[in-house]
Amino acid sequence: MPVRNVLMLLIIMPVGALTVHAGGFLPFEPEESRSSFAVADFTLGYPLGPSDGPERKLDVSSELGWLFTLDEGLYLGPVFQFGSWLNGGWHSRWGLGAHTRMDLNNRLSLNLTPGLILGDSPFPDGFAGYTAGASVVLDGWVGLSVDVDMTETFNNDYDTVLRLGIDLGSIPGLCMTTAAGTAGVVASWLNSMD
Repeated sequence: MPVRNVLMLLIIMPVGALTVHAGGFLPFEPEESRSSFAVADFTLGYPLGPSDGPERKLDVSSELGWLFTLDEGLYLGPVFQFGSWLNGGWHSRWGLGAHTRMDLNNRLSLNLTPGLILGDSPFPDGFAGYTAGASVVLDGWVGLSVDVDMTETFNNDYDTVLRLGIDLGSIPGLCMTTAAGTAGVVASWLNSMD
């Protein structure tokens, strides 16, 4: 089993355990009695328009992190971003970002997530580009998102991809992240056995 798959399992197993117990002890929404809470977003995205690089047919991405209360209705924190995109096979990317959440009212929130793509399957040895996203989420559970990736190409240029997606947050986001991550590791492991 490749080292990458072992590392993914080491990430997915604790996330899976958190998913099982999330309703009991892991806070996903702000409350007056706490100064921080977890963020777990899963996005299913569809690329819009032409790409400068390989055509993408489908994107799935996740963010896991922790947000801190800055002011009433304003939260900021670090997130680990990872995802895959389909183009004749699945390609992966991962990075780090900052997640900002602004409550628009009692039910809607605006999320802004700039980040750095630190690894991309065509570029396994270092910095790969930038990412940014914005989403409007209802009750912390489901929303619409717009994301853009600027990924470095082999000729020192950037491939820019704009995506429109459906965003799942909180416990549904964590469940989908766990399921997709587990499926990805199993598929990669089975593929490496051929």
